[in-house]
Parts: sequence; structure tokens; C-alpha cells
Amino acid sequence: MSQPLYPQPYAEVSKDGSPMLAQTVSPWTVGPCDCLQDFGLCCDVLWCMPCMQGRIYSAASHDQPDTMNPLVCCGICVLQMWIPALGWLVNGVMNCTTRSTIERKYMIEENTCADCCLSFFCPLCTICQHHVELSKRGMNPGHTCCEPSRQFVAQPPPAAVQPGYSTGV
Repeated sequence: MSQPLYPQPYAEVSKDGSPMLAQTVSPWTVGPCDCLQDFGLCCDVLWCMPCMQGRIYSAASHDQPDTMNPLVCCGICVLQMWIPALGWLVNGVMNCTTRSTIERKYMIEENTCADCCLSFFCPLCTICQHHVELSKRGMNPGHTCCEPSRQFVAQPPPAAVQPGYSTGV
């Protein structure tokens, strides 16, 4: 049986057992293969993936935008250098749980098997996808080394011009 193409409502039950309003599940706003839309982000993830993963973890799990989690960053770095297979495993588990947290928090449709496969076998792309998704939802994890592209940076509103005055352009 195929998955429905459009968001499907589902009913929730509150702690006391009474029904709550139906919620709508939505898809991700960008795909994992859209990682090259922000080249600065790609460079950040490629050159310092554990640090970016720590930032995304802080934004998704603790609602702390633009905050680096040194335990995650240093822990994964050390594991990847000393025991590469264990570092890969910890990285995949961390990526998969962060992905699940984002999906639950923002009501994004979940596919556990696909999520785990992406998290373990294409971690760079999924970390970029997590970053863009959080940024678009107002919880920007920030950047480590490289500047973001203009596409995901909030632009200031244009300056107001009073009638009768020239802007000098």
C-alpha cells in the first residue's frame, strides 16, 4: 500500500483521555539531496560535522538556537579519530534521534526505516536538511566556520522613505 501524497490528520488524546483537535502531518520543506542549496552550510557540515551536529542537537532538543554543544562536538570528534567504526555508529544514532525529534516537534511525517538509512549512510545530507528545516522554522542552529548563503539569512526590512525626499539613488 502506498503512502498518501497529502498531509493526513490524526487525532491525539490528552493526558486525561479527552480527544484533542486533529493535527496535520506535513512533509519536510527540503529534501536530503537539496544540501547544495547553501554552499556555506555544506562546507560547514563537511569540515566540522560533529560541531554542526551539536548545534542542531541543541536547537532541536533544547530550543537553544545558535548554541554549540561541546560535549557532542568533542565526543564525536574523538570517537571518529580514535575508533572510526564506533564514531560512525554514534554519529548515526545521534543523527537518527535528532531527526526523530525534529519530526515530532514540527509534525513532519515520519518514516523510521528511511530516516535511519539516511542518518547512517548519508549523514552529511541529512545534517544539512536538519539545519535548513530548523532555520526555516525560526530555530537557526547557526554556523561553525563558514558563512551561510543569503537564502536562509533573515534580511532586514527596507528603510522607509518619507514622501518628497530622494533616496539619493
